[in-house]
Amino acid sequence: MGMGSAYQMNLQGLRQVAMGGSGTAISWDASSIFYNTAGLADLDRFQLYVAGFSPTRSTRYVQSPGLYIANSHATTQYPINVYFGGPVAYKSRVNLGLGIYSPFGHRIAWDADWRGRYLSQEMRMNTLFFQPTISYRLHSQLSLGLGLIYATGSVEMSQALPVQNQAGEEGSASLSTRGRGYGFQAGVQWKPTSRLHLGLTYRSQVNMKSTNGLAQFRVPQSLSSQFPTTSYDTRLPLPMVASLGLGVQASARLHLQADLNFTGWAAFRELNIDFKENTGMLSDLRSPREFRNTLSLHLGGHYKLSDRVSLMLGGALEPSPVKDGRVSPEFPDAHQGLVSGGLSYRPHRKITALLALEYRYGLSREGSFDPAGFQGTYQTTVLTPGLGLSYDF
Repeated sequence: MGMGSAYQMNLQGLRQVAMGGSGTAISWDASSIFYNTAGLADLDRFQLYVAGFSPTRSTRYVQSPGLYIANSHATTQYPINVYFGGPVAYKSRVNLGLGIYSPFGHRIAWDADWRGRYLSQEMRMNTLFFQPTISYRLHSQLSLGLGLIYATGSVEMSQALPVQNQAGEEGSASLSTRGRGYGFQAGVQWKPTSRLHLGLTYRSQVNMKSTNGLAQFRVPQSLSSQFPTTSYDTRLPLPMVASLGLGVQASARLHLQADLNFTGWAAFRELNIDFKENTGMLSDLRSPREFRNTLSLHLGGHYKLSDRVSLMLGGALEPSPVKDGRVSPEFPDAHQGLVSGGLSYRPHRKITALLALEYRYGLSREGSFDPAGFQGTYQTTVLTPGLGLSYDF
């Protein structure tokens, strides 16, 4: 599910999602383990934070002449985030934590008989990152943080094959695999004044390597030897992200913040699938992608209505990493804008409930996937509600 550009999901903290996805400069809660590891140092007690989202995506495809229209199925995923962290001792400068979150994922599904079925009928991708984290407060104005990442994930793909049995039924291919990779995140937060906050964080690229994926084919009996059930190897880069954040306390009740995110999408040059068994009709796949790096802007505000209730609003602009000539039914990506909002409610001094809602809209994009000569116009919208709870020990 592309809640960010391509297969990135910017859904790691409810306050931050409600503020346009910004959160590098100011530490709001234990979700700082993701947004800036240095921010973990601001917790003066251990906190457990749990959040869940349910983004629902729909994409419309239009092909002319003839004005052929196909709508993708409304697909929903359920990414979750769990963070736990705090100081190792009373007034300690060292804080420890663990984050479990889903920064990348994607799902899109089309009708089995739509015109682009030989490229894609369905694609589903899920990831889960485990990040033990340490932060150190050098003094009241400056903190550093480091997290190590272990990532695991799965990908499932299906498409039609241009072969038919005697009943006129087309063949199909289904591929599924699991992979893992490693990386790190480092961050710094600086508060030059009581009202000004600055943050910088770097999340490394994670190369998800997969071996022994399963490829299955449904073809006429006469072609079964040409399409054997076999295993395959593949690799998918999860790009690096560098974020620069600014936070300003405009008044006793109002905080404003902004993030500038650079994402290294150029690492995704080609989708390679190496089958363990090749035949005259089944050869290894080399599908060019040639993504480009992107720079996105995220803005948000946090207003404290009372000691118990706060409101958040935000927005963002995210350019697409997908170049012209590489717009495919699996990644029908376009430049996107989003608006978001949310609230927090503190019914007890140790408990905070959070709610966020994000609406993401992609500009209409006329594009083509040149290797297959397939073109058309795509437009995507995503509506994402989220709920969460934090508990201070």
